[in-house]
Order: sequence, then structure tokens, then C-alpha cells
Amino acid sequence: MAGVGLDRDEAALDIRDLRSLLDCVWLERRTAMQIAVRMITTGVMLALLAGIAIKLKIFGGGPLPIATPNCQSNRPAFEAGHFVSGGPHDHNFFRSLARRA
Repeated sequence: MAGVGLDRDEAALDIRDLRSLLDCVWLERRTAMQIAVRMITTGVMLALLAGIAIKLKIFGGGPLPIATPNCQSNRPAFEAGHFVSGGPHDHNFFRSLARRA
């Protein structure tokens, strides 16, 4: 015990301090693992929720389709039904604007 400095009267106190230090290290290691698991779990859950939201089109129907030059109709794209209905791309919207003018 003399080689490591534990031959004095305070040796018991030193050993208690070392054990307390080891307990703190083990607590910190366990806490770090818990935080890592929580972060990974939260990331996976957010990715799943984002995938579900995209699949269900909660945040909109995606980009509007572009009218192609190979369109069989001579009408404008919004009247030919190439855009999703609702909003400013709906042909009823433009008709209501024409009626107001």
C-alpha cells in the first residue's frame, strides 16, 4: 500500500474519495448513454413522422405539374385541367375573376 500512498492514517478517506470518483464516472457514463439513446430514438421518430406526413401529403400536394407542349387541347393549361384544383390554379377561380372584371 505504501507504493500507491495508502499507508497513512487518511488511507480510508482516500479510498472513499476514489470510490466516490468512480461512482461519478459511472453515473456520467450511464447518463451519456441515456442521452445518446434518447437522441437516436427522437431522430428515428421524427424521420418516421416526416415520412408519414409526406406520404399523406399533409403539407400540400407537392409541386404543381408543368403543362407540356404536347397537350392535346388548344385551351390554356389551367382550363385543360393540367393543374390541381383549388387555389389560383383552379379554372373556376379564373372564371370568377373574369366575371368580376
